[in-house]
Formats: sequence, structure tokens, C-alpha cells
Amino acid sequence: MAWSFKSLEKHRLRRNLLITLVGIIVLSILPLFLDAERSYFIFFLYNIFLYVTMSTSWNIVSGYSGQFSLGHGAFFGLGAYVAAISWREGLTGYFDIRAFLLSAAISALMAAAIGYPLLAKLKGFYFALGTLALNEIFRLLAVNGGAFTGGAVGIQLPSRYYAGFATYYYAALLIMVISSLIVALLLKLKTGLNFIAVRDDEVAAESIGIHALHHKVLAFSLSAIPPALCGTVFAYYIFHIQPSSVFSASWGLYPPLMSILGGIGTIIGPIIGSVVIGSMVQLIEMFVGPIHPLVSGALLIILIVVLPKGILGKIREKKKIKPFS
Repeated sequence: MAWSFKSLEKHRLRRNLLITLVGIIVLSILPLFLDAERSYFIFFLYNIFLYVTMSTSWNIVSGYSGQFSLGHGAFFGLGAYVAAISWREGLTGYFDIRAFLLSAAISALMAAAIGYPLLAKLKGFYFALGTLALNEIFRLLAVNGGAFTGGAVGIQLPSRYYAGFATYYYAALLIMVISSLIVALLLKLKTGLNFIAVRDDEVAAESIGIHALHHKVLAFSLSAIPPALCGTVFAYYIFHIQPSSVFSASWGLYPPLMSILGGIGTIIGPIIGSVVIGSMVQLIEMFVGPIHPLVSGALLIILIVVLPKGILGKIREKKKIKPFS
């Protein structure tokens, strides 16, 4: 019986790895067959890659460590501003690896500095409200940052460096793949298992020597890195960083919605949710124009009401599959 179970798990792992590898290869060669500058499908996939990265990373702090955060938009905007300011000041350049590393480091440190006082005092709904305020605080700091942040006008970057849309497509794809692999690896390590232990029962976790606060802050810091990388790519794409665009509430609200709809606390759930909601939002925006937030919001509410356990939860419920993280 034990041998059969292990064989089944190995077969499932090999199958998932093969599907993942084939998917990455297909996505990698698409720009070779489609005109990246004119094909809307390439632009559509670029947005999906960003959504998947954001929702997958959100799942680290909320799905696996149980701290419901609404602060991803703040770290997305922070990454964009770090890239823009460092480029403007001559510290980095266009698509400079140093800018990505700098954005990741500053966002992780900022998350740790903010996370300790918040997570030490706030839990559940109150922590969610605290992280929601981060986005507005960062936006106001950018608006009132004077010459350093460019104020409400923002920072204009030299668009002459534009290297073709395929560059952004591959950058977003690479960040998505790396983020997803790191999350999958994290769940195999002791740290990831500690996150889940803290989520399931914080008191019990403390009783066996797991420092709950340290692990919650670590999860919050790790989850802040991918949004910052997405913000860096976004900065290089639009060449004009404004507080209203990079600190948009959408970047903070869509990741939890996507993860919850797909299946919170799972690897594949956020990916499913990102594809479904990302597709829906982009198609609605294409057809209804300015009123798309109203239509998108209404449909999202309907989907969450109809699928309270998420798409993955509904599939498992029908097939009576035992859930695995």
C-alpha cells in the first residue's frame, strides 16, 4: 500500500514536471511565430505572467502562512520607483540586473521593517487593513516626494532604449517561472512546512519551537520580492512612472482575488485564478471600455459566491481528491 502510494506520487510528480516543461517551451517559442509588436495575444500573455507572479507570491504570506495581506500593490510600486530612480541617477541602466536585485532587496527589507510591528500587533482582518493602507501611504509619499520621486507628475525615462516587446514578454515569463519554482521548492523545505504549521495553529507551532512572528515576517518579506520585480519590468515598459499608475489599487486587490478563486494554499490554484480573472479583466476592458471596473467587480463577486472554495476546490470536491499543498 505504501509502495503504491509512493509510486503514484512519483508518477504524478513526473507528469506535472513534464507538463510544466512543455508549457514553458511553448510559451518561450511563441514570439518566434507571432509578431510581438502587433500581436495582442503576446501582450495578453505578458499581463497574465505578471498576474501569476503576483498571485503566486501573495500565496506565500496568505495561503501558506495564513496572514491575509492587501499590500502587494505597495511593493509593486516600490519596485517600479526603485528601478526608475536608480536609472535616472545613473546607478543602473535599462534592463539592468542590478536594478532587479536592488528592487528585490529594498522591497524585502521594507517588508521586514513594516512586517515586524504590524504582525506583532495585528492579526486577521486588522492586518489586512494595515497592509491595505501601505499602498496609499506609499502613493502619498511618491506624490509628496518632490524632485526625488517627481511628485504627482512622476519620472520620465528615456524611451529611446525600447528594445522590442519580446524583451518584456521574456522578462515577465522568466520572473513568473522563477517565482513559481521557488514557491514549489519552499514547500519541500522546513521553512515552508513551518509556514503551514503557523497558519494551521500558531500556538501549537510555538509549542514545538517554531517562532511564529519570525516566520510570519519572513513570509511577508519573501512575498514582497516578486511584486517588486514585476514593478521593475513595468517601469521599463511604460517609461513614465506615476504614483497613480504603479500604486493602483488593482495591483493589491487582484492577487488575493486570483489566489482565492483558483484555490488558496495550493501551487496551481493562483495560476488558474490568474488566467481566469486576468482573461476576464482584459476581455471586459477591451469590449466595455471605461466601465470595465464595475463589470469586472460584479463578475468577480459572482464567481466568488458561486465558487467559495475556488476552482481547484470545486474540482477536488467533484472528484473527491484529497487536497495536497
